[in-house]
Amino acid sequence: MITLLCHLLLSVGVTITLPAEAKVAGTEVSLGAIAKVECDDPALAARISAVRLGYAPAPGYSRVLDAAALLRQVRAGVPDADVRFKGSGTCRVSPATEPIAADALAEAARNALRAHLSSQGFGDCLLELQTRLQDIEVPKGQKPPLLEVAPQPEKAGYSPATVAVRVVVDGQPYRTTYTTWSVKAWRDQPVLLVPVRAGDVLEAGMFELRRTAVDAGSASAVLDSQQVIGAAASHPMEAGKTLLAGDLVRPQIVQKGDLVILAVSSGAVNVRTPATATQAGARGDRVKVVVQSTGREINAVIESRDTVRIDLGDRQAKKANR
Repeated sequence: MITLLCHLLLSVGVTITLPAEAKVAGTEVSLGAIAKVECDDPALAARISAVRLGYAPAPGYSRVLDAAALLRQVRAGVPDADVRFKGSGTCRVSPATEPIAADALAEAARNALRAHLSSQGFGDCLLELQTRLQDIEVPKGQKPPLLEVAPQPEKAGYSPATVAVRVVVDGQPYRTTYTTWSVKAWRDQPVLLVPVRAGDVLEAGMFELRRTAVDAGSASAVLDSQQVIGAAASHPMEAGKTLLAGDLVRPQIVQKGDLVILAVSSGAVNVRTPATATQAGARGDRVKVVVQSTGREINAVIESRDTVRIDLGDRQAKKANR
């Protein structure tokens, strides 16, 4: 009896007014988000308002919460409060929502795919959306929703390209939309000006660079002029043939462990410093070298038997050396 009397004297009265309907923002429901909590003790009122009631319904759906069940839940979580419910006996909870335009989803995917292709050396490309996208409704969060694009695989097979766009609400992934793109890419590629026989060594006047359509998924087969000069034809080829990696035998002119000079250029500034190659490669290949003065590992392009180069204005070089 004394214990009960002490509990009644020490407990603080709390009145919770439950509406018949409520809209909530975010992905979870708290008591304070759907009901009015009145109490003389602000700290206690905050504790009760923060009682978690589970998930928020998805757009197009609702939940019905029962006042008696809520009372038991609050008393279990805050036993030192004298809680009383009034208002409706049940509350239908539906989500507050906001739209994400289909154009916004497409733009996020397009920008990410274009940036990825550019990093692979395919800055000149045409992207056409193949997926019919629709606007989507997402729960209204405490902050605006974010669109996150999944990283593209390093050697993606294009075309078509698939790009996943994830909608994040208050830090929680909510929904992922998959987009499919037709990719047409162009790049300056070496084209033979004269016929060659198997074993012929190619020189500068035997080919030229032409803007040519290329499959972005076969980036490793594409050559630049540095990689062609000094290479030998692996088979007979006619004039007009676009040269790919399989068409040439490219001798390795730098071996693992070789001492080389690393030439670093940035605009008008040029620096040369000793380095050690940690990979073997042919002219024009990108290999790893270790700068002797700092021990830092750098990706550089083989220029000759004793020189490798990195141009800090080259976006690919910047990405490789982050």
